Amino acid sequence: MEKEFIPYTLALELKSLGFDEPCFGRYYYKESYPMLNPRSKETELVFELGQYLEQTEVTILAPTFSQTFRFFREKYGLHSYIEPVLVEKANSPIKYDYVILEVSHQNDLEYNNLPYHTFEEAESACLNKLIEIVKQ
Repeated sequence: MEKEFIPYTLALELKSLGFDEPCFGRYYYKESYPMLNPRSKETELVFELGQYLEQTEVTILAPTFSQTFRFFREKYGLHSYIEPVLVEKANSPIKYDYVILEVSHQNDLEYNNLPYHTFEEAESACLNKLIEIVKQ
């Protein structure tokens, strides 16, 4: 189930961009909640399912990939998609790429010509690029 949620590092970036929508997951460090295990001094990052409405100083909301792409569409007008790419003379004939479109420009803002081995790699690369675009 965790693979449906964006990784912690991307969740932190989204928080800095203003993401604050309710989520079914969150990240926190064990030492932040000593009541869960008072003898533990661990700082292990924990992912937890539930219903979370806000972020705090010690918790970060964990949106799904779908929520994240919707956030970029609705808040910044950045539309994106992952597409399969047929690669001749390769061990795996199908790779994946991403396209990012900005509605106001009505053209490709970013098209990556370096195919990724998996859909998930392309998805993460696309999110990293969306974050980079928004920060500029």
